[in-house]
Amino acid sequence: SDGEREGRRVMLAGDAKHPEVEGILGCCKTPYRTFKTREELENLFKNEPELTEMPLLFCEQTTFNVEEWEKCLDFVKKVCTNALISDTICRVTEERQEEARKLAGESDIMFVIGGRESSNTAKLCETAKKVLDRTYLIEEPSELENFEFTSFPKVGITAGASTPRGIIQEVVGFMSEQETKVTDEVIGSEDF
Repeated sequence: SDGEREGRRVMLAGDAKHPEVEGILGCCKTPYRTFKTREELENLFKNEPELTEMPLLFCEQTTFNVEEWEKCLDFVKKVCTNALISDTICRVTEERQEEARKLAGESDIMFVIGGRESSNTAKLCETAKKVLDRTYLIEEPSELENFEFTSFPKVGITAGASTPRGIIQEVVGFMSEQETKVTDEVIGSEDF
């Protein structure tokens, strides 16, 4: 990146074990640091106070939680004297998180369909759960058999970006058989 060519140290918000993050870090020529939360970022600065004066480049995993990123930036603006910020959160991801939040507010129970290993799906679930505690991540339609739907007239459904369309349709089909009202349905986008 241009920032790195200027000798800036990369500060990356994301999961160090995620393939996207591993790819970015594999290209770094200068020392770098990763963090997953504002708290971890604050601790980095407590342990290395010299970071406040250094030329830094802040960027994030494209599926990083939007709210958490805002909190991190708030901290960066307070303590860093020489930071560049590169906003790389995928806009589709941001819109999806916003939709999940809104949907959770209109539902009695919410299901996020997708792989338990998918950071995108996990972030959607985390975002919805802040609004509606009865939010569950499910990988297979069979997991729905454990729920008693008569207590929840409005069911919200959303899905991670990489969730196969067939699984989403199976879940919606299962819901129809339960005679519950599916509040909304956000179909997985294949295009990012």
